[in-house]
Amino acid sequence: MKNDKLLLINSSKFIRSYKVQKELGLIKKLRESGYETNSPITLVSQNFTDTLFIRSSLEGSEFVFLFRLPASSFGAINSKLLLFFFRPICGYLHMVLHYHMEQRKNIDSTIERVRKQQNYVLKSMNVMHFVRNKLSPIKTYLNLGQIKPQLEKEKEEEFQILTERSRTKAQRQLSNITKRADFILEKSDNPFIISTVQKRLLNHLFSQIRFNWSSFFDTQDFDIVITEEFSEINISYNVEVMDIVLVDLLRNMQKYGSNPKLTFIEDPKDIIIFLNNKLNSTTAKTYNKAKQISSSYNSEDNWEINKRTSHGLILVKSYLKQMNIQSEIIVKNSYFIFKMIIPKI
Repeated sequence: MKNDKLLLINSSKFIRSYKVQKELGLIKKLRESGYETNSPITLVSQNFTDTLFIRSSLEGSEFVFLFRLPASSFGAINSKLLLFFFRPICGYLHMVLHYHMEQRKNIDSTIERVRKQQNYVLKSMNVMHFVRNKLSPIKTYLNLGQIKPQLEKEKEEEFQILTERSRTKAQRQLSNITKRADFILEKSDNPFIISTVQKRLLNHLFSQIRFNWSSFFDTQDFDIVITEEFSEINISYNVEVMDIVLVDLLRNMQKYGSNPKLTFIEDPKDIIIFLNNKLNSTTAKTYNKAKQISSSYNSEDNWEINKRTSHGLILVKSYLKQMNIQSEIIVKNSYFIFKMIIPKI
């Protein structure tokens, strides 16, 4: 329960959409009595009234648990027995969810620290690529056969000794530099290179997005244009890394925009996800800045991305690319749209 709205966090069965009837009235009753029976709710276009809502509060947080039970369960005596049975369970679940949500709040600072570290590593790798490439011609030159200078014969031997000594020293130093460059560029030792992805069902990703979404927004404006069952569509991604990506994107949506919306679209080979956000300001300056971010993010020039794009978006693009997820930023009218294309498997 958040700002007088009931937001779905988790469920025993996957639910792609829901609507609580008479939501404000239900919340008022729950705060007065702690429970409510037979309150109507729509789950995936089906209406139900065989419901038991139980409210639980802990350290300022409010959770509401919904159980669907046979209508015959709700007599005066049965209701008391049900509450006696379910309240301890709800209290335990609330405690687990509450501290999990509190832990989620601490992720923000952790991700910020990781983002800076990852940005440092990326820039270090780019610099090392640059240094290594610039040293290659020198190394090639030093590996060439001896070039005899056009000198007086009596000085030729002395010059040869000097150049040979210099060449040997330079080769030794270049060897040290290239070894260190190879060490930095070794992907298997880079903690920001994703080594594994997992095969997951689409409903897992949707639930993961919805859970993160509820940490930032009071509304759940989700548009799902998918004909297949979520539980029948397989995709591949790294769950922990996707959490980092989602937190970064959703935090920026909350900070810089309004009217957030999530859209899932299916095509024969991919699942396409749009994170839509209306820009807080409609001034030309804001629009041009958004276009600049879009242009640099969509660029294939890594140096351009590092130079113009924020640390967070560098991290997001790097991680999505490693998971074989295409991404793009679209600025259209007053909307800032982040697009992800996830292949089906």
